[in-house]
Amino acid sequence: MKKITWTQMTDALWKHNEDNNITCKGTDKNSIYGVVVYKASNWKEEYSLESRSYKVSSDNKAFIPGQLGSSIFASNLDGTDNYIRLDWYRGEWEVDYCYMLDEEE
Repeated sequence: MKKITWTQMTDALWKHNEDNNITCKGTDKNSIYGVVVYKASNWKEEYSLESRSYKVSSDNKAFIPGQLGSSIFASNLDGTDNYIRLDWYRGEWEVDYCYMLDEEE
């Protein structure tokens, strides 16, 4: 796994949609995925790495050219926090690092 920044991950998701002429949510059968890992220090409680790691798809309005919305829905890797809007937490949760998933993951 190669650690990258939030900007690098979101740029890759955006570029995938731009390069494949994806202009509408739900139309890309070959979405790509990244994972954003949030710092443990964001919370008073202790959460596992899998609890703080959210799988993000290129099939989000924030990454599709021409969309009016900017929503980013994701689920954490341990399955305890599903389909939440990460864009609502951008100012609150500090990102530790991100990484891209391979196609088979």
